[in-house]
Amino acid sequence: MVLSLPVARRDELGPLLGIIKLTKDKFNTCCILATSIFSRLLRAEGPVNEDSTLQTELNQLTQRITEVDAAFWIRQAPETLAWIIFTGAAAARTSLDRGRLILYGGTVLTAVDSERLVLVRQGWVYFGLLRKIRQDSSE
Repeated sequence: MVLSLPVARRDELGPLLGIIKLTKDKFNTCCILATSIFSRLLRAEGPVNEDSTLQTELNQLTQRITEVDAAFWIRQAPETLAWIIFTGAAAARTSLDRGRLILYGGTVLTAVDSERLVLVRQGWVYFGLLRKIRQDSSE
């Protein structure tokens, strides 16, 4: 994205543009981690609990997701947040790991649609499907 602003205006916005870029970088990192986790869940040939790379990515995702401003998730990417948190939660080994993601994401998603909670409800269905896939691959 190229901004065509007068030089003086660009200088004033410099710090803001840096924050926007940093937010997008963190957002992209979350998407990359969630995509990798999703891929590992689908391709698992054995128990995913033994996949140390998966656990490392999940830990990174849990940390990175909170580094993206909640307002960004609400305004720009609530559906993506739902996909990321429920993908991570489905891959989590422990209820504590699941809870961290769902607590953060659920709070943000509730701000998007506090009455019908469509994204949250759809997220739980998706979570259930991924957990079933995970359990089937462990058997």
